[in-house]
Amino acid sequence: MRKEILIHSISWLSFALLIWYWQSNTYEFPGSLAHTARFVSICVLVFYSNLWMLNRFVKKGKLALYVGLVFVLLGGIFYGTQVSNQWMPRPDVSYFNRHGEEPRNPGINRPPRSRRRGREMDLVSRRIIFSAVNTLPMLFFSTLFFLTQERRRQKELDVNRKSEQLESEMKFLKSQINPHFLFNALNNIYSLSITKSEKASELIMKLSKMLRHVIYENGAVVTMEQEIAYIEHYIDFQKLRIGESRNIVFTHQVTNATAKIEPMLLIPFVENAFKHSDFVENEEAVVQISLREEKGILTFMAENTMNSSSETKDEVGGIGINNVEERLKLIYKDRSQMEISQTGKMYKVSLEIIL
Repeated sequence: MRKEILIHSISWLSFALLIWYWQSNTYEFPGSLAHTARFVSICVLVFYSNLWMLNRFVKKGKLALYVGLVFVLLGGIFYGTQVSNQWMPRPDVSYFNRHGEEPRNPGINRPPRSRRRGREMDLVSRRIIFSAVNTLPMLFFSTLFFLTQERRRQKELDVNRKSEQLESEMKFLKSQINPHFLFNALNNIYSLSITKSEKASELIMKLSKMLRHVIYENGAVVTMEQEIAYIEHYIDFQKLRIGESRNIVFTHQVTNATAKIEPMLLIPFVENAFKHSDFVENEEAVVQISLREEKGILTFMAENTMNSSSETKDEVGGIGINNVEERLKLIYKDRSQMEISQTGKMYKVSLEIIL
């Protein structure tokens, strides 16, 4: 608001200086100042009055009322100009002498009354035209300013609307992730509690740490360090459930640990790698996860062996991978690339994101 007021003030001051320079060629300093003040005041009045009427009536569709008020405004300006003429300074005689002209004596060679009346009417017509020429540009510029303002406001509304829509979609997608993980984790703990495994209590502790991250640390964005810690907790959780295995590998190399990433973006791939792996049937089952960040480019890979009869779809409707794809489209758009491939019993997901 202050910036806009400053721009308007500087613009009007520059305009007033230009008018004063023009008037100074006809009047001495006091006279040029008075005429400049009157002319600029009229322009300011027309500009902001028209702007107010545009916002007050045109935006509400009251076009006829607006046109009528414009004519009233122009009439009032013309009347005020004519009334104020008698108090305004006249051109100085020295001005005419400088230009080789002699001031006319109104008492010499006075024309007949009929001709004087015609000249008076002609003078009124010229004053009307002069007043219109002075005021119509201000109507034009204020209307142009109004249209520009409305276009900018509409763009801001569109941006805010899209931002709100994006935020609501992101909240919806995130809300799908947390219950999805929780269902899987509770199923794992339930299966261990039936067998009265000592690992159940440790799993509950791991789950508590992970839920703390999801509930309290999961903001709009998280650091790479936080995301890696969450993945490590999840893998430790799975190792306790499955048992230590040399074929469960997680490697990560990050040049900037504070680089920001959308939270819970990578964990669906890690979840699927364990869920669809064949550790129960295959002693040589493999889950390999790698994460690398260098110069703002994140490269993520998750691959696992899987039973030929395994389905690649999540038990709760397959929202994991679909969720990630939707989030990538919403946030990273053309800055991400994902590739999913399956070769024999090996299932692989590769993801590259420009952070």
